[in-house]
Amino acid sequence: MKQLVYALLAVATLASCQNELFKNDATKFETEQGVYVPKESSSYQLFVADGANQEVSELKIALAKPQGGQVSAQLRSGGQAALDRYNKANGTNYQLLPESMYELASNVTFESNHTVASIPLKIKDLQFKGDAYALPIEIVGSDSKVIDAQKDALLVLNQIIYTKAWKSGGSQIGTQWPSGKYGAWTFEAMVRRSSYTSNNRSILGSETSGGVRDEIYTRFGDVTITPKQLQIKTGGSQIDIPASKLSAKDNEWYMLSFVYDGTNTLVYVNGQEVAKTQIRDGEYEIHGIWIGGANELVREVRIYKTARTADQIAASTWKMVDPTDPNLLVYYPLNGKKRDFKTGKVTEDETGAWDWSKNEYHITNLNGSSFVGDGGKLFRFPLENK
Repeated sequence: MKQLVYALLAVATLASCQNELFKNDATKFETEQGVYVPKESSSYQLFVADGANQEVSELKIALAKPQGGQVSAQLRSGGQAALDRYNKANGTNYQLLPESMYELASNVTFESNHTVASIPLKIKDLQFKGDAYALPIEIVGSDSKVIDAQKDALLVLNQIIYTKAWKSGGSQIGTQWPSGKYGAWTFEAMVRRSSYTSNNRSILGSETSGGVRDEIYTRFGDVTITPKQLQIKTGGSQIDIPASKLSAKDNEWYMLSFVYDGTNTLVYVNGQEVAKTQIRDGEYEIHGIWIGGANELVREVRIYKTARTADQIAASTWKMVDPTDPNLLVYYPLNGKKRDFKTGKVTEDETGAWDWSKNEYHITNLNGSSFVGDGGKLFRFPLENK
């Protein structure tokens, strides 16, 4: 009996020691309290109309764990210096939101046991001047600890676009420029079709004298895939996008991006990577580009002499891009408007497909194509459900 009592005491003592050990260990490694900017608020994209006056509640700050009692944090705009650092690090060209166009509260309060709070921000009489605006915001103080590695938020304000689009006349259009050898490239286009029932319906591509090795040919449908699937032929091979990644739907817009980085060929749909394959390396020889006649509706044809990054592609989906980007070989917004590169003046002109880049490789033979709206109104981008 004594042995049983001793054994029970030993077990109880061991359990007590283990509980104390685990308690001390948990206390030792318990998450330290602190205030920070969540990842989704570190760079938040918002589409707004020109002239907007509205509250913005999407930007958040957070506490590492709940706390009994209120916690406050102090905020301020990071200013031009912070935005310059962001632009340089991310290859963007955002313009600082003028102070007259916003009100930012300097203090945020977390209620007891709450771990997330909105940054109080109001947009006032927003007036776009061509480029997207950005407002860097930083946490500068708190009665808790500020987590320095995550103290910066960025709000990017993009203008909602209302535009016409290019409607094919059934024949492709193109130009013999650009011409040269390129160690990397990005081809992009936004397309919409009323149906996907036939194979080999081209999208866009390059002219070349270098044979199949230098070919860049994009299309929907082939003998190896259905008419709803996407394909790029290049380097004597091809990439078929699985139907699980894209099975195109009638009358829906798709932003398609094809990238070559010197080694890999990548494909993106609506800003998301859907394929990455090594087909060839080295330079491509290009002697012009074409836009296929089977597209029906097209806008935002952009060709760069660089491999756009995943972040850059995602950031420019559904938008217009900076026509002064030195890496643009051609830029056809296909909106029925012409831009004077020297002055920046934009005029209505539906007599050509106008290249807004510095190269001004305009396409004046439209082959029966035209610029149209959406059933009596203009197309809206981003799409309502995006």
